[in-house]
Amino acid sequence: MIRVLVIDNSDYLSGAERSLMTLTNGEDAEERFDILFECKKKHQNYFSFHQGMYFYRYKKNNSIINFLKKNKRYRFFRGLNNLLNAYYLFRFAISKKYDVIHFNMYRSNQIFDIIVCKLLKMRVVAHVRTPAHLMKIPKFSRILVDKFICVSEYVKNSFSLKSKAKVIYNAVDFQESISQNIKSGNTSTHSKENESFIVTSIGLLEERKAHDIAIKAFELIKKESSSKKILLQIVGDDPSKDNHVLKKLNGLIEKLDLENWVKILPFTKDIDQIYKNSDLILSISSDGEAFGRIPIEAAEYSKPTIATNVGAYQETIKHLETGVLIKPNDYVDLKNKILMLQRNTTLYNKLALNANKLVANKFSGKLHREQVYELYSELASK
Repeated sequence: MIRVLVIDNSDYLSGAERSLMTLTNGEDAEERFDILFECKKKHQNYFSFHQGMYFYRYKKNNSIINFLKKNKRYRFFRGLNNLLNAYYLFRFAISKKYDVIHFNMYRSNQIFDIIVCKLLKMRVVAHVRTPAHLMKIPKFSRILVDKFICVSEYVKNSFSLKSKAKVIYNAVDFQESISQNIKSGNTSTHSKENESFIVTSIGLLEERKAHDIAIKAFELIKKESSSKKILLQIVGDDPSKDNHVLKKLNGLIEKLDLENWVKILPFTKDIDQIYKNSDLILSISSDGEAFGRIPIEAAEYSKPTIATNVGAYQETIKHLETGVLIKPNDYVDLKNKILMLQRNTTLYNKLALNANKLVANKFSGKLHREQVYELYSELASK
């Protein structure tokens, strides 16, 4: 039996976390892999349990680590924090005999952790979820890591990892009711004569997510449409946070007199309900995404997506077949594409159905698990 330790160091429910959930939904996972189900009680403060698997998390309730994290702006303290994390990993892993260590969200500061794994003669998989312009992979890590998993061709090419990297797309597990819709061709439509057409821009409240472009597009929509049947809602961080981008967005909404057209919704973890209540999804970051999970999540609910033609969006969307791609920061074109999909129900429904089928075939949880498990087996056999 192959023994795998998955190390998760993500800080919030991100795409990396959701990928972990996808990885553990496979029925054969426990049969093929012995993954930390025997952990001792004393380790529970930095282990989390999910569907039959344990995942190693870096210790967070340690006073020394908390002090080092608070002072991480200083290189010396960052180094100490990384060494201490590696020490805890070593202390745990030395008592186990793992075949593969999988870093679920690789970061460049994990070099000491990787050294620990190699000293213990374990195979190392590093999951790269960030493009090269936002993160570097040190040369030493490139040598020691046995295999990199990249979430898109875009990420793989940005690092020039070549044969040492394998592209395994993030995925979603379709609900049974949605799977039946795909088979029958019965996807949702927006032919709602007396209801509003809800456009939702999803993403953290950061400059690069370009929510301001969506707001500017709605200024043009307001001028062109006399009725208020098209509404924009923005979903991102908790609006109660002191966020300068949130202040700018609220200021722009007020300046353009769009209070009745644009709403910034309260923070919610129930993103599924957001998709269900929306007609059209926007994911229009200015510099692209490493993977672009939003279009495939939207397709699960038969909701077309408008995204920018940069980064991995070009891998998750086929223009005018499964969604719509526009140039970054082009709010005039964004306005045109929103109105096009609102008015052309035939095109809207075609995109919804095609996106649904694409995700079921190319980004399914079953395919994701098969590819990751196959990689584990390949490394363990060496």
